Formats: sequence, structure tokens, C-alpha cells
Amino acid sequence: MDKFIEKNRKRNEGSGESSNVTGGKRKKYRKYDDEYLDFGFTCITKEDVELPQCVVCYKVLAAESMLPNKLKRHLELVHSDLQGKPREFFVRKLRELKHQSMSLVSRATVPAKALLASYMVAHRIAKCKKPHTIAEELILPAAVDMVSIMIGESAAKEIKNIPLSNNTISRRIHDMAEDINEQIVRKLSGLFAIQLDEATDSNDDAQLICYRESHEDAENFNNTDFIIKLAYLCDIFNKLNDLNKSLQGNNTHILQLADKITGFQKKLLFWKRKLEDQQYWVRNPFQSPTPSTLSTEEEEQLIELSCDSNLKLQYASDKLFEFWSSVPREYHAIRTAAIKIKEINVDSKTSSPILPTVSSHIKQRNAVATPKRKVNSNPNTQKRRHRN
Repeated sequence: MDKFIEKNRKRNEGSGESSNVTGGKRKKYRKYDDEYLDFGFTCITKEDVELPQCVVCYKVLAAESMLPNKLKRHLELVHSDLQGKPREFFVRKLRELKHQSMSLVSRATVPAKALLASYMVAHRIAKCKKPHTIAEELILPAAVDMVSIMIGESAAKEIKNIPLSNNTISRRIHDMAEDINEQIVRKLSGLFAIQLDEATDSNDDAQLICYRESHEDAENFNNTDFIIKLAYLCDIFNKLNDLNKSLQGNNTHILQLADKITGFQKKLLFWKRKLEDQQYWVRNPFQSPTPSTLSTEEEEQLIELSCDSNLKLQYASDKLFEFWSSVPREYHAIRTAAIKIKEINVDSKTSSPILPTVSSHIKQRNAVATPKRKVNSNPNTQKRRHRN
């Protein structure tokens, strides 16, 4: 919070800077000379330009008036009774002016601790979503009462210096929100892209979909393992979507819903068992038991292949996909089944099974699963739509 306040203060100071440039050229003004104090004038700096100021009436003249004759004329016309006063008189007036200016600045400037407290209160009001007036109407009076009782009146007076007006709290919240937004944009700039879309679910409720793509995500689409897992996600979300639709509608009760969920859980176990049966024999056809999912022809060819000593030697030296691609045509049925599973699920001879089976039609499906609408099965409704 301290860093934010300091940065915000510097930003406000920087926004107030301006240059005295006209037509691309900076105007030149006469500089102040200490001898001008004999005429009762000191100087102040505004926008990098020195302006003469009278130490008697405190009037600030234009920069063009920084000339001895113009300063002397002001003394003769406005303060004619002070003509002939010694320099020490104007030196004393100058000290009074500086003392008064310092006193005014100290009263107008908010102390750093009071400024920090103001931001902290504004932050809490924003988090609680309370009206901005609560700070001045409730929080500050309550804080003054508690401090005056627990600590003393002197500390309570310090509490009153915290700026907590309605406009101040609103400005503090706006400053913090702007700073957070700048930090997020600065940290995330160039790292990823976001695309928004809208869809409707089965209840015709609008759903906002956010697509996030980073540079790492783009590189993942060149990774076969990533694409396989992404295809699995599409397939499993499609199954979950079908389950979700089957749980909707009228004339249903908790027993029916529980039966459908139990059936889906058993399907998950079935898919996992089927995947394991398929993948183990593909990774090692010479030691794995014959799975029950193969046809009679495929099972017979697998038994013959497992007894082929030449293929066993070739299996030890080749990669898995190369081995199955080079299997002789006499084992065509089992070779086709193995390559199909290899393309979809198996990564290497030693890899663990990738998540439950991914059907082959996944490759033609969009990789983004979106909510589906439930189709109205009423034939009369369909006929009316057709006529329209």
C-alpha cells in the first residue's frame, strides 16, 4: 500500500508538469536578482518560471515584470508609504512570508500515515460493498470515540485528520482499481489471448464461454500426447453431457436419478478395464494374456504371433509402432487392431494407459465441448416448426 501511494503521488505530480513552449521555442525570462528585495520583492517558481512576489501584499506579478523599473513602480504606486525603508525591513517581511507559507503547506498537506489510513478504509469499504458515505458518517466518528476513550483526546484529534469524505473515498477506490488494472495488463501483456463467446444450456440460460490461448497452449498442439488427452476430454465431456441431459426433465425422482448415476459409474469401470485389456497385449503381445475383446480371427492370429521367435527378436529391437507396422500380412487382422489402438491410446512400450477409451470419431469432432440443447420430442411441435 505504501508503494502504491508513493507511485500515485508521483504520477499526480508528473501529470501537473507543463512546459512554457510556444511554437516549438521556449520563452526566455529574466532571472530573479537578490537586489530586487530592496524594492520589496522575492520570487516564486511556477512551471519552471520565476515570478516576482511582493513581500508586503503577497501579490504575484507576471514574469515579464521581472524588471527593476516595474518592481520599483509597484512599490511607489501601491506601497508609497514604504518608500525609503531599509533593506532589513523587507528581509523581515520575507521571513514572515516564508513562515506563513510553511504553516499553510503543513496544514494543507495530508500526513503520510493519514493518507495510508484513508486508503485502507477505502479498501475495506470497497470489499464490503458499502456506500462511500459510511466512512464519514459512521467509521470516522466511531473511531474518534474509541480512540478518545482508550487512548486520549490528543490521539482522537489525530484521527480526525484522516480524509474520509464521500468524494475522497470514491477517488481512493478509483485510484486502487486503476492501479490493479495497470498491474494486470503489464504482467499479462503478450502472454496469451482471450476470446469470449456465448451459448445457452438446456434451460435456455445464457452462459459465457472464455477461450484462453497462450504461447504454451499453441505449442501443445504439436504434441501428440497432448492431442490424445484433449480428444479424451472431448469424449468424456460428451458422455457427461449425455448423463446431465438424462437427469433433467419432469416426472423423475431421486431413485431414478441414483440408478442413472450408478450405471454411469459402472460404465467408467468397464471402459477402464477394456482399455487395460487392449493396451497390455499391444505393448507386449508375447507375454500378455489374450483379451476377450478380440474377434476369433484376431485372437487366433495373436496366439500364432506370440509363438513366432523371429518377430520376438524384432520386437526387442524396434519401437512399438514400427514393430506392428512391419508385422507380416499373414497377421493382418491383429496388426490392424493393434495399430488402431496404438494411434489412439498407447504412447510407448513402457507407458501407462492413457485415460479411458477414446472413440475413433473423436478425430473429426471439434475440440471444444459446448452445452447442448435438449430436443423437443413432441411431434406436433416439430410439425408446427416445419410449417413455419
